[in-house]
Amino acid sequence: MMCSKDMTGHAIIGEAAVSLAMREKEITVSALIIELDAMLRVENLSVRRQSISHAVEWLGDFRSIGVRPDTAGAERSWMMPDMPHSGSEEESVIRLQADDKDMK
Repeated sequence: MMCSKDMTGHAIIGEAAVSLAMREKEITVSALIIELDAMLRVENLSVRRQSISHAVEWLGDFRSIGVRPDTAGAERSWMMPDMPHSGSEEESVIRLQADDKDMK
């Protein structure tokens, strides 16, 4: 059971990322936001809808890598603090590759 907002936020974004990966789609900030919007449209639980909405709002700050407003208030503190990165201004793409046992 998820207890903290941090864990819930990560789980929701992770769920969207896995959904994209299973469909062999690129995992970008924009793709995650679109996937989360789709999840929001079919979700009935208000608590989960609120968590998905917060995830979309939080991810929106990262449409350009390295760009995040300094206005990270209480409603934005539900995710882990920023981690340093060496990315460019372009969106980073994560590609999952099958390992040997998946190929059998």
